Amino acid sequence: MRTGECRVAFVLSESEFVRAHRVHLRRSLLTFKNALALTFALGLGMVQAAIFGGEDWALRVFGLLWVMVIGFAAYSFVQLPRTLFRRQSRYSGPQEAVLASDGVRLRFQGGPEELRSWSELTETFEDHEFFFFRLRHGVPWIVPKRAFASPAEAARFRSFLESDAAVMP
Repeated sequence: MRTGECRVAFVLSESEFVRAHRVHLRRSLLTFKNALALTFALGLGMVQAAIFGGEDWALRVFGLLWVMVIGFAAYSFVQLPRTLFRRQSRYSGPQEAVLASDGVRLRFQGGPEELRSWSELTETFEDHEFFFFRLRHGVPWIVPKRAFASPAEAARFRSFLESDAAVMP
C-alpha cells in the first residue's frame, strides 16, 4: 500500500525528450513482433491476390503498403518526438509529479494539476536514464532520473511505483 507522497520536479531538454520517446517507440511500436506481423499480413494478402487473380498488381500494391508503413515508422522514430516537443510547449517547460495513494498528480508549465488514477496507467517502466508512465491514451509521461537529488531518492520513487497497482517489469 502506498503511504505518503513522492514529489519530483524537472525540465526536459529537447534531446532528452527525443531520446526518451525513442526508447518508448522501440519498446512499443518498432518491435520485431510488429514487423513480423505486418510482413505476414501483407504477404498473406499477396498470396490471396495471387490465388484469386490480380497477381500482376498485388505485388506493387502490397509492396507500396509495406514501404509506406515502414516510412511512417521511420518518421515516428526520427522526426515525430522532435515535432511534438516543439509544438506542445507543455513538454519544454517545468514539470512536476506527485505520486500519492490516489494516483499521480501531474503539472505542466505551471498549469492546472492533472490527477491520473493508478488505473489509468497501463504500465510503468524504466531504463538507465528515465522512468516512464504509459497512459491509456496519448504520449507517455517521462521522468528523468537526473531529477532526483540522490540515488536514494530515485530508489524511493521506484519503490513507490512498485507498490500495489503500478507494474515495473
